[in-house]
Amino acid sequence: MPGSCGRSSRPQLTGYVCVRRTGGALLGTAKALDEARAVHLARARESVRAYIAAAHSGRASEARQFLDAFPVLARALSASGAAAAWRESSATAQDAVRGLAAQRAATTAEVSAGPDLLHAATCYVAAREGQLHLVRDVLGRLAFPVPVPRDLPEVLAPVAAARTHSRVHRGFGTLERAAEMLEGQIRYQFRQPVPVPRRASTGAERDLLSRALGALERVRAAGALFREEDVGARL
Repeated sequence: MPGSCGRSSRPQLTGYVCVRRTGGALLGTAKALDEARAVHLARARESVRAYIAAAHSGRASEARQFLDAFPVLARALSASGAAAAWRESSATAQDAVRGLAAQRAATTAEVSAGPDLLHAATCYVAAREGQLHLVRDVLGRLAFPVPVPRDLPEVLAPVAAARTHSRVHRGFGTLERAAEMLEGQIRYQFRQPVPVPRRASTGAERDLLSRALGALERVRAAGALFREEDVGARL
């Protein structure tokens, strides 16, 4: 029944949880959320309400800002606003999109492949696409900072801004690896002679990568260093 310690069809997110011994004997109840977490949950609810209001009132761009400000951790199935901005500005990203589309078409057109091989090839293309969405989301956030949603509670603005730091870690593992990748790409743009298909876009690509690298250096300078003992002390 609702509110009890047994199973309920309506979870009590802000209610109580049961504390039991190993054998299952009931010890009592304890509050699931302390005061600080309850405040965070209330602020999150405000953000969700603002997103729903924007999404269902024809304000698609504002709704997209909420999704970009707080991206989900799951593998991206579609390009975020930041990823789309990077793809539109980067000739290398556009080449990768065309290459992936060609690979997907070749995979589905291979009639002689068995079902297991076809499934493996399809899964690879889907995983690669998700990886590219994530990397471009990171690069897009660096080169084109995601605007803070208009209706976002003011206290959550720093939380949204910190998402860039966490997305870099998710996309590259560490800030150092992201910097190494960008520096390597910039050096690659300086190679001589420049391939004919890239002569018109090399300068713009180099400027775009340098812009992202500059933003990454600012993130590295402003980012707090997380130590394991500090994290453990807060939990």
